[in-house]
Amino acid sequence: MSDPKPEPSLSVNAHGQLDLPPDEAIRADARTDSVAGDAMLLLRVAGMTCHNCEVHVGDALRGIRGVREAEIDFNSGSASVLYDPKVAEPTAMVDAVTEAGYDVTGFQKLGAGGDGSGGGGGG
Repeated sequence: MSDPKPEPSLSVNAHGQLDLPPDEAIRADARTDSVAGDAMLLLRVAGMTCHNCEVHVGDALRGIRGVREAEIDFNSGSASVLYDPKVAEPTAMVDAVTEAGYDVTGFQKLGAGGDGSGGGGGG
């Protein structure tokens, strides 16, 4: 029996974008193919300290029209959001997390119309 693989840690580069290990970036791109035209937004969220924070951030993101799925992890301070870019904008997601009481310290857009470099800083 092998030891469990440690969770990858996320870091934000000088441009406010998430730096992902290559295998994590590939998995994120693969998820964007689940519905043609959908995109993935990866958010770096500061201030989450427990499971209830995950729920609070997730509820805020899922409440946005066009968001199909949101996965939140307080341990890594990250949120990944699958959304329809024709309906939802990354700025709406950043605003929703901020209004929920957390800080978005960076984000990266993957898929649909982006080259994977997207994103920018948060508030």
